[in-house]
Amino acid sequence: MKKKTFKIALVISVLAVSVWGLSCYLDFRQSLWHKLKNPETIRQLKEFVAQKKVQAYADTNGVPLEVQSIIEEADRGDWLAVSNSMDEIHRWEGWWRGWGNMWRSLGPKLAAKVWVRSHLARNGGPGSLSPPDMWGVCGSAARDLANAFDVFGNIGEKFSERFGREIIASIPSGSIYLGGDDAGHYIPAVMLAPLDGTNSFYILPQWIFRTRDTGELGRLRAIYGRQIHMPTDNDLEECFRDYCERVISETNIDEYPEGSSVNMASLAIQRLMEANPTRGIYLDEEDFICAFLPQMEPHGFVFKLHRQPMAAMPDRVLQDDREFWSKEIRPLIGDWLTEKTSLAEVVTFVEQISRKDPPVGFSGDAGFIRNIGAQTLFSNARNSIAYLYAWRVEKAKDESERKRMAEAADLAYRQAWALCPGSEEVIFSYVAFLMGQKRSADALLVAKAGAAFPQYKDDFYMTNLPAKLKEAGTNHFSLFAN
Repeated sequence: MKKKTFKIALVISVLAVSVWGLSCYLDFRQSLWHKLKNPETIRQLKEFVAQKKVQAYADTNGVPLEVQSIIEEADRGDWLAVSNSMDEIHRWEGWWRGWGNMWRSLGPKLAAKVWVRSHLARNGGPGSLSPPDMWGVCGSAARDLANAFDVFGNIGEKFSERFGREIIASIPSGSIYLGGDDAGHYIPAVMLAPLDGTNSFYILPQWIFRTRDTGELGRLRAIYGRQIHMPTDNDLEECFRDYCERVISETNIDEYPEGSSVNMASLAIQRLMEANPTRGIYLDEEDFICAFLPQMEPHGFVFKLHRQPMAAMPDRVLQDDREFWSKEIRPLIGDWLTEKTSLAEVVTFVEQISRKDPPVGFSGDAGFIRNIGAQTLFSNARNSIAYLYAWRVEKAKDESERKRMAEAADLAYRQAWALCPGSEEVIFSYVAFLMGQKRSADALLVAKAGAAFPQYKDDFYMTNLPAKLKEAGTNHFSLFAN
C-alpha cells in the first residue's frame, strides 16, 4: 500500500514539475527577451525597464498594485502581460469614476470597504477602490513601459532599430527633441537609455505640456535642469490660463487663422523655445500641433521647428526630403516608386498587396509587407510630411508656389500609401488632398482601392467613401480651416 501511494505521489510530482516547466517555457517563448534577437536591443530595453522601476519606486506617494504588476511583468519581459494589465486599467476607468467614487466616499465605514474589496477580488475586479494615478512620476513610468513594450513587440527590432538610428543620428548634439506619444518617442528613448542628462541631446515627451503633468515635469527638470531651461509649474499654469482666455475670446474665427490650433501644448513649447534660444528644437508629429505648421520643415523622419514662420519651403529642404525618403523606402518596398511613377502604378501595387500577392519581381523586404506595425510606423512619418506640404499648398500666395508644394505633397502621399496600403489615415488624407486639387477621378481610384481591403468590409465610412466621392463630383473642398 505504501509503495502504491509512493508511486502515485511520484507520478503526480513528475506531472506537476512537467506542467510547471512547460508553463515557464511558454512564458519564456512569449517574453520579449526571447522574441528579440539583438543582444544590444535587449540590453537597452532592460536598461529602460530598470530606469522606470527606479522612477516608480521613488514616488513618495507609494506604488499602486496595478503599477507594481506592470513593473514585475516588464522585468520578466512579458510583453502580453504588460499590455493586458494596461488594458485592465483602462477597462475599469469607468467603474472608478462611478461606483468607485461612491465607495470611497464611505470614509470611516471600513467594513463596507473591506467587503467591496473582497467582492471585487472574487469577481475579477480592480485591486483597489481608487484608480491608480497614471500620470505623475509613478504612473508615467508604467505607461512608458507599456508603450515601449508595445512598440518593440508590434514593430520588431529590425525596423524599430532602423527608425531609431536615423532619428538619433539626425538630431544635432545639444538639441531638444520633443517625442510624441508612440514610436517616435519610445524608440529613441529606449535606444538612448538611461536618459540621465549625459546623452547627446535631450528628449522630452510632448504630453507633459499637453496634460500639465507637473510630477513628471519635475522629474525631468531634476535630470535636465542644469543643462537646459525647463518650464516651471507656474509656466504651465500660466499657459493653461492663456489658452483658456484665448478659447473664450475666440468669438471671431478670423482673429485666429489656425482656428483652435493655438492649444496648451503649443503655448508651453513656445515658452521652452524662448527659454533655450541657442538650442535646436526637433519634434515628432504624430498628432499635429497646427499652430507650428508655418515654422516646421521636414527633417528625416521628424521635423525641425524654426522660431519664426517660414514664408516658403526652401528648394534645398524639398530636395533633401526627396533623397532621404527615396533612400529609406528602397529596401522596404523596392525602387519602383519615383517622382515619375503614376498613381495608376501605385494603385496596382496596393491592389496586389491587398490580395496578399507580392508583385512579380518585388525587390523590397517581404518581412516588411507582412508587418503592419512597421508599415504603419514608416507610413505615418511620411504622411505627416505630406500633410505639411498639403497645408502649404492651401496657404500658397501664387500659382508657382502652389504647384511646387502640390508636387511635393503628391509624391509624399503616394509613398506613404505604398508603405502602408491599408492605412485608413493615409487613404482619407490623400483623398481629401486630391479632391482639394480637383482631381476627383484620382480620388475615386484611391478610395476604391482602399475600400477593397478585407479589414474594411464592415467599415461604414471606408466602404461608402467611393459613393460619397461620386456624389461630390468635382466640388472643391479644403482639408484645412481658413
